[in-house]
Amino acid sequence: MINLKNDLTLALHAKSIRIQAPIPGLGVVGIEVPNSNRQTVGLRELLASRQFNNKRLEIPIAL
Repeated sequence: MINLKNDLTLALHAKSIRIQAPIPGLGVVGIEVPNSNRQTVGLRELLASRQFNNKRLEIPIAL
């Protein structure tokens, strides 16, 4: 898995990646790649967004 992590990091031109294997209860591997274009998102902006206020969400959670 360490070799795959290094290969993926190089192939994705990322500074680092995080691999979680397996994801508990799912039997799958999770790969997190940081966004190269970081920006601050305010909580007010997030809570006012159309996606967050979608009425079909059973339990809306802002992260």
